[in-house]
Amino acid sequence: PQYRRDRGVYLARAGRAHACCGEQERAVAAGTQALAIAEQTGSGRIITELATLDSELARWKAVPSVTEFREAFAEALPRQVPEPATPRKVDPL
Repeated sequence: PQYRRDRGVYLARAGRAHACCGEQERAVAAGTQALAIAEQTGSGRIITELATLDSELARWKAVPSVTEFREAFAEALPRQVPEPATPRKVDPL
């Protein structure tokens, strides 16, 4: 499982690199693979990298594949962020 999460991080980073080079289709392909791993593993590191990729892809929002990726990421994001812990009341002794 650890290597799978690492693969997801590296795929997301590869997506960011492709986006920086103007290769939006390759960025989406790598990002989509990373997103699938993030959904399976619940990895916050992958989500963090994908959030940056999502921002970098915003300039191509008119490209259908980019729109599909960004919508899938937005849909997956709430499922990946854990609920904040509720503070427990401690009874004084």
